[in-house]
Formats: sequence, C-alpha cells, structure tokens
Amino acid sequence: MKQEERSLLVVFVCVSLDLLGVALTVPLMPQFAKRLGVHPSMMGLIGSLYGAAQLVGAPLMGWLSDRYGRRLVLQISAALTCVSYLMAAFGPTMAFLFVSRLVVGVAKQTITAAQAYISDCTTADVRSKMIGRVNMSVSAAFIVGPTLGGVLSEYFVQLPVLLATLCFIIEMFLLTVYLPAGPVASSSSSASSSSATVHPASSSSRSSPSSSSSSAAAKPLEALPPSNLVASIVGRLKRMWKSPLFSILATYFLVFVGFLTSQRDNLSIQERYDLTPKQLGMVISFRGMISTVVQGFLIAPCTRLFNSNYTLILCGVTMEAAVQFVLAT
Repeated sequence: MKQEERSLLVVFVCVSLDLLGVALTVPLMPQFAKRLGVHPSMMGLIGSLYGAAQLVGAPLMGWLSDRYGRRLVLQISAALTCVSYLMAAFGPTMAFLFVSRLVVGVAKQTITAAQAYISDCTTADVRSKMIGRVNMSVSAAFIVGPTLGGVLSEYFVQLPVLLATLCFIIEMFLLTVYLPAGPVASSSSSASSSSATVHPASSSSRSSPSSSSSSAAAKPLEALPPSNLVASIVGRLKRMWKSPLFSILATYFLVFVGFLTSQRDNLSIQERYDLTPKQLGMVISFRGMISTVVQGFLIAPCTRLFNSNYTLILCGVTMEAAVQFVLAT
C-alpha cells in the first residue's frame, strides 16, 4: 500500500473512531446534567457557550493547522475531547460540565482538519471520494453510536464514556504512529512575514490601513495570524451583507435558531417524553438515519423536481415550521 493511501486510511479510521466516541456520549449528557442539578434552561446556556467556543476555536485551530500541520490539530482535538467528556461524566460540580463544553468547543475541529489533510494529499477526483467517505462516517456514527451508548448505559451509566475514551486513545495512537505530519506553511511565506515585521516603516509607506485590512480579508482565515483575524472577519461580514447569498444564510440562521429555541436540547426531550437513555439514544439514531436518507437520496431528486433552490428552501422552511407547531401543541 502506498504512503498516500495508508495516510488516507488512517485519517478515515481516526475520524470514524472520533465520531463514534462523540455519538456514544450524546444520549448520556442529559443524565450527567441531571446528576449535577442542571436545569434544562441552563443546558441552553451551555449550548451557547459551546457555540461561542467553536467560533473562537475554528480560526485558532485553522491557524495552528496551517503553521504546524493537520496532524497536530487532530491530536489536540482527540486529546481535549477525551478530557472534556471525562470531566462531564465524573465531575463533581456543575462547573466541570461548563468547563468541559468550553474545552471541547474550542478543540473539536476533527472533521475540518481531516478534510484539510485530505485536500493536501489528494487530487480532485480522489479528494471528493474521500470527503464523501468522511461524511458517510459521520452519518454511520450517529446511527450506531447513540443507540449503543444508550444500551451500554443501562449496565453502568459511565460505561459509554469509558468506551469513547478508548476510541480517542486508539485515535491518538494511530495519529502519532502511522500518520505523517503533513504539509505546513512554506518558509517563503514565513520569510515574507518576518521581513514585513523587520521593516515596518517601509511597509507602512507603501500601504494604508484600509488596504492592509482588505488584503487580510482576502486571505484564508487559517493563513492569518490571530492579530489579523478580527479585521478579516469584519471585512468578510461587510462583503456578505451585499452578497445575494445573504438571504440564504440569514434563512439558514433563523431556521436553526427556531429549531434550537423550541427543542433546546436532549434533556428537554427526555424530560418531556419521560425517555430512558436507551430510548433517547434510539430516537437520536432514528433522527440520524432520516437525515442520511434525506441528504443521500432525496435532495437531488427534489432539486430536479422543483427546478429552483429557492423553492426547495421555502418548502423546507415551511415543513420545519409546521413540525415545530405540531410539537408545541
């Protein structure tokens, strides 16, 4: 087997193990929250904390990935995710649950780093096939993992977390022993950045602050130092406001806000319908199965049927609103 093929196989196995470890613990988070006396409304705050941590962690991990290689980010993600789940499962106070979600929010960039590694090492035709396999592993993990985690929790509630920890340990071993570090930023780019630092006067005489911020906005986020991330993000938001895609992105945002506001989290679902962890795991697995069927088999035919992406989006939003209304009443 060639080195490239072996590296891609290691990436695929590691992503599958990582996602299986995550999926195993999904139906147990409500149990951990209830054990620590967390109210369902507080779980909404914890979810917001996770989202804010992801917003900070994504560009930070992208910068680390570009400077030091994709493997390091995969290792950090696996190690800190393992630690955060152990904190949530065995932590004695609510603070451990908050800190665990903050840690995993910053570090959990496995899929992004894996896709970047695949893009670095493959041609276009192989790349699409491998990224498709990664997406397939996401669906498979969230079909098998929640049900398996719910069943195992009936014997010992922390048993799925221990199994997830084993998955993360195996993942870190495979990443460290069998996966090459991958490409990092070239020395020429580092030299150019250092020369700009050594001669600030000459660079300032040739460029204005507005041009420097626009050039920062034009670069990929992972290629920027943390000091330029804010300017780049602001510039991209200004351009997005004027883009025709803004209405689609705004619709996507509002749909998810409405969904998360009504459902809040699995703890609310479990308390409303008096579900055991096993039953909740089966519900989550069924949801993953339906999502896989829709994304894999229905999106393309529906797109051809409606002959308009906007019509398809409108139908999807209307159906989501109808479902939420029925659940609320």
